[in-house]
Amino acid sequence: MSESENTPATTAKHPALERFSQWDYRYKVGLVIALVVCGMGARSFATRDVQTTDNATVQCDIIDVVSEVRGVIETVKFKDDQPVGADDVVIKLESSQYAAEANKAKAALELETSNYTQASNQVSLTQIDIDKQLLSAKTEHDSAGAILTSTEASIEQAIQELESTKADLNYLKDNYENVSKLFKQQMTSRNEYTNAKRLYESKEAMRASLVSKIEQQRSLRKSQESKVEDAGKTLSALQESQQKLLENIQAKANAAKAAMSVAQAEYDLAKINLERTEIKAKRAGYISNRRTSSGDYVEIGQPIASIVSCQQEPWIQANFKETQITRMKEGQKVEFTIDTYPDVTFEGVVESISSGSGAIFSVLPPENASGNFTKVVKRMPVKIQVANTHDAIFRIGASANVTVYTN
Repeated sequence: MSESENTPATTAKHPALERFSQWDYRYKVGLVIALVVCGMGARSFATRDVQTTDNATVQCDIIDVVSEVRGVIETVKFKDDQPVGADDVVIKLESSQYAAEANKAKAALELETSNYTQASNQVSLTQIDIDKQLLSAKTEHDSAGAILTSTEASIEQAIQELESTKADLNYLKDNYENVSKLFKQQMTSRNEYTNAKRLYESKEAMRASLVSKIEQQRSLRKSQESKVEDAGKTLSALQESQQKLLENIQAKANAAKAAMSVAQAEYDLAKINLERTEIKAKRAGYISNRRTSSGDYVEIGQPIASIVSCQQEPWIQANFKETQITRMKEGQKVEFTIDTYPDVTFEGVVESISSGSGAIFSVLPPENASGNFTKVVKRMPVKIQVANTHDAIFRIGASANVTVYTN
């Protein structure tokens, strides 16, 4: 038998070996599948507390530089994308008109201040004059009252003296009549008669004098009462008239003060408008997006440029799928990179999670109640506070890759 005829016989495999070879192939495939499943499970277990997204951008405040007064731009004091500090002058408007208005308002204020000073002085002078007149009238009233009181005391004293004189007069009269009878009967001397008569007549004259004095004092009291009444009416009328006069002058002073306050407010406003011809940056940052140039006329509130304040307080807005925020909450650690600095890993924390999806707050939110509906996984904006910028320049809108550790 030739060598070529013996070859098939020697290369043919045993049936058992063929079955073993088939099982060995299936074993290898199963082993690979098991390894893949275990690997995926291990990866899922290892990353169960980590949520990542590349749908994220750098955000920060953008402040428009606007004019608060109308005017023509005299000077533009910045170049696009240059850094500016808070209160740096970036635009200078022509100020001659506002300076003239401030001078006019200042002159009006000085005039109203002078008017108020004169009105205040008039109030003081009028008050002094009123006080003098009232003091004179009160003094006259008090003097008339004192005289009336003195007159009444004199009348009371004269009445008491008259009562005392009447008792003595009755005794002297009886004594005179008795002595007179005895003298007619020549039972007493002439001297005794004369003495008794003189005492009686003297006491009678005293009584008549007291009666006359009482009548005079009563007449004087009546006259003095009339003077006291007239002085009281004069004092009351003077008080009323002078009070009205003082109120009238005080009202003029108050009006002058109000006019001065209005003039002061107008002057302050004119100064503010003059100061506003120098348009200042409200915050520090990079100024960009210039929309005007020297010689342009700007209106109140017209945007002139924009200040991007990413160097003060930047943040990351990461838009996670709604299925990723289940265990996410405020304060969790975050790591992220920015495409501008791919080799730098920044740190931060979750500051807030939006209460609605980004689509809801869009200009045209979706309306699933009408038309065909296709379920799409929504994105929820998550605001991430930057812990350290590492002196890197953050630019608004830059793309970021964010990882949140939810454990």
